Amino acid sequence: MSASSRFRSVFVGAAVVLFATLGFASPAAAHDALSGSDPATGTSVEVAPAQITLTFTADLMPDGAEAQVFASTDPVAASQAGEQDWAAGDAIVDGMSLIIPLQEGLPVGTYSVNWRVVSSDGHAISTSSAEIISFTVTQGVPAVDPVPTAEPTPEATTALAATATPDATPSPEATTGADELPGVSPIVIWALVIGGVILVALLAVIVRFARRS
Repeated sequence: MSASSRFRSVFVGAAVVLFATLGFASPAAAHDALSGSDPATGTSVEVAPAQITLTFTADLMPDGAEAQVFASTDPVAASQAGEQDWAAGDAIVDGMSLIIPLQEGLPVGTYSVNWRVVSSDGHAISTSSAEIISFTVTQGVPAVDPVPTAEPTPEATTALAATATPDATPSPEATTGADELPGVSPIVIWALVIGGVILVALLAVIVRFARRS
């Protein structure tokens, strides 16, 4: 074999080994990626679940994970604007999953997740490097109207006023009679008066007959 042929064979072999090495190294060097969510992105639910679960292609580092949930289709802009965060507490790393607890009573609307995790190779990945995870709540939790307080009717007000009215003040005559003869009935009083009149008449008759005799 000539020198040029040997050089060509060595060059081709080296190239094959190099490409093979790069081919095996690339998957190992690739960062972890978001592979799915529950609820799945783009789906609708009647009432929001208790939590959102994001699933990745490899185990996540336990530190540095965080997540926010906004009533918006652009969670990054909502986070920058300081809109209300519907996540209930810190996100939890569980192997390949990021679990985001939700507040109770999410109203009707579309919600999206702004997340950040640290992949198994130590690099941080976030919402900006993946598809935005969003879902829609179609019914939400109905608001409970307060029970109205019944207002008193005019009839009830009048009856209440009549009940609160003090007893009628006794007439002056009744008060005077009661003060003069306590415990004596009117019949006894009239009997005494008539008896006195008859007695006076009898005395007058007796005096007249006495004078004639």
